[in-house]
Amino acid sequence: MAALLMIVIGMSSCSSDEEVEEPLSANQALFSSDAYDIGYSLRNVRGDRTTTFKEGENIIFDITILNSTGYKLYMADERDILMSVMSVFRSDGEYVGNPFQSAFYTMELRWITVEAHSRFHWSCSWIYDGRYVYDSRYGSSTSYSTNVLSPVAPLPKGTYYVMIKSKVMYRIADEPTLGGGTRGNDDIELRIPFTVE
Repeated sequence: MAALLMIVIGMSSCSSDEEVEEPLSANQALFSSDAYDIGYSLRNVRGDRTTTFKEGENIIFDITILNSTGYKLYMADERDILMSVMSVFRSDGEYVGNPFQSAFYTMELRWITVEAHSRFHWSCSWIYDGRYVYDSRYGSSTSYSTNVLSPVAPLPKGTYYVMIKSKVMYRIADEPTLGGGTRGNDDIELRIPFTVE
C-alpha cells in the first residue's frame, strides 16, 4: 500500500511540472470562428493577466491560436496577427507605437501554421526582454533579431488600449493537393483597454 501511495505521489508531482493549457475563455479578448479561436491577453512579468501596470513596468503581449479543425491551418499575415498585438494607443485613439514597427515594412506574405487540433502560442514584451519572448514554432526568442525592433520607452501614466484589427486570410488544408483546401477571410477586431498608474 505504501509503495502504491509513493507511485501516485511521484506521478502527480511529475505532472505538476508540465505546462497546463489554460482555456482560451480565460483571455481578456477572444475571437471565435468555426475553424479557429484567438485568445489575446496582457500579462505582467510574473505571468499574471492584468490590465493595470505600474509606471515603468514591462508589459507582456500574449496571443494563442487554437485550430479546431482536423487539418493543418494556415493564417496570414503573421504581422497583422502577431506583431500588431503590440500596437499601443492612448484611450483617445492616438497611436503611441509598436516595437515591431520596422518589421511591417516588408512586402512578403508571412503565414502561421497551426497543426490539426493544436495551439500556437506567441508572446513578447513592450521593452524587449528575451525572458518574456515565446514563439511555439521555435520555443524561445532565438528566432527574433533585435535589429527589427524599434526602441520604445516605458509607458507613462495614463489610459491606453491595444488592438488587433485586421482582415485575416486562412486556408484549411482539407484537400490533399498542394495549396488546396478551404479558404476564407475574417475581419478581426480585438481590443484590450489598460491603465498605467
